[in-house]
Amino acid sequence: MIFACASMGGQQMVQVYICKTGAERPAGFTHRLVRHIAARYGGMDGERITIAGTPGGKPYIQDADSFHFNVSHSGDWVVCAVHTQPVGIDIEQVGRIDATLYREHLSAAEYYALQALPREEQQEHFYELWTLKESYMKQTGLGVQLAPSSFTIQATKTGYAVLQATGRPLTDIFFRQYDIAAGYKMAVCAIANKWGTPIWIGPADVTG
Repeated sequence: MIFACASMGGQQMVQVYICKTGAERPAGFTHRLVRHIAARYGGMDGERITIAGTPGGKPYIQDADSFHFNVSHSGDWVVCAVHTQPVGIDIEQVGRIDATLYREHLSAAEYYALQALPREEQQEHFYELWTLKESYMKQTGLGVQLAPSSFTIQATKTGYAVLQATGRPLTDIFFRQYDIAAGYKMAVCAIANKWGTPIWIGPADVTG
């Protein structure tokens, strides 16, 4: 199967799909959403789509080498990122978290920068960092096999960079953050820096 991703300036754009479902989602909704996106926007035959998973737990569509996707859900929302190359996406509902987890999930640099913030800002900043980190972990295909404390997300003049344990930044890794609702943080990681306008999908449109 060949996926025709929208292009801009000769480069393929990362496309993000957003669906508000409510906290009670029917079983299998996420996979049905992926099939809906692949059929309606990717030109695939929805009846022939088979979703499998990598050893790292990242889902993919069999025999669709140019259709890479990643999904995430939290609270009322399900989101999906699609590109011709591997992508990662994460959405989190901001909530109370035990501050002792900060040290476990953040690199030393991230942890000390977080501690320097006023206490009332730390929780929201943690979720912002976590969605960026999780989107990168998922983009690599390793997921939780990649320790979140083993790399650092660093703000730059143009966005964010991933610093390896050596402090050396990775190249060709780009992030985009989305503000879709109060109380949520959302980030996408890709190897392309061209982004399409998000497409909103109604839950009633997702059938099958």
